[in-house]
Order: sequence, then structure tokens, then C-alpha cells
Amino acid sequence: MSYAEHRAKRESGSTNTDLVDHSWEEENVPLLHSGLIENCAGVDGKCVLALSIYYQNGAYRCRIHDRASDEVAFTRIVSLGTFFTQMEGNLRDDELDWTPSRSRTAFK
Repeated sequence: MSYAEHRAKRESGSTNTDLVDHSWEEENVPLLHSGLIENCAGVDGKCVLALSIYYQNGAYRCRIHDRASDEVAFTRIVSLGTFFTQMEGNLRDDELDWTPSRSRTAFK
């Protein structure tokens, strides 16, 4: 079987051939997951969303950068254990306050 045949079989089937099983992410945090795995147009090798988690003034915080629109938003994280579902809710419910990135070339 050639690689082209293998690829066609893989694409037509429902088998997950990724090195890691992403079924939890696809079911529970689909927006966040797709933003982290989809390539950003015009930025080779970079995903659309970039997350930075840090601890400041007694709380975890997250900086999320949308490379496609070159905007950033910040949010407080309740706990690291619920981080992914919290970020998914923020994206889904449009609860992030997006602002233009300070540097048009930062994190690209």
C-alpha cells in the first residue's frame, strides 16, 4: 500500500492516527483545542492561539494571544485543574476582553 493510499484510508476512516489521543479535547474543549492545533495563516509553524500561564498577586492568570487577529486577552484562572474547561467557556461565551497586541510582531 502506498502512502497516498494509506492517507486516503486514514482520511476516510474514523481511526485517530495522531500520536496522542485528542478525543477528550475534541469533546470537552473544541474551540481551545482547534485554536492550539490549527496553523495560523501567514505565520509558518505557529498555531492560532498561544497561551501563557503565570502566577501574580496570589492568583493564576492566563494571557491568550490570537495570532490571526493579533489581539491579546487576560483572564484569572480559578484552578489549574479546571483551566481548560474554563478557557473553553471563556472562548465559547465571548467573555474575553480582547485588545490589540502591543507589538505587532510579538509571539509570531
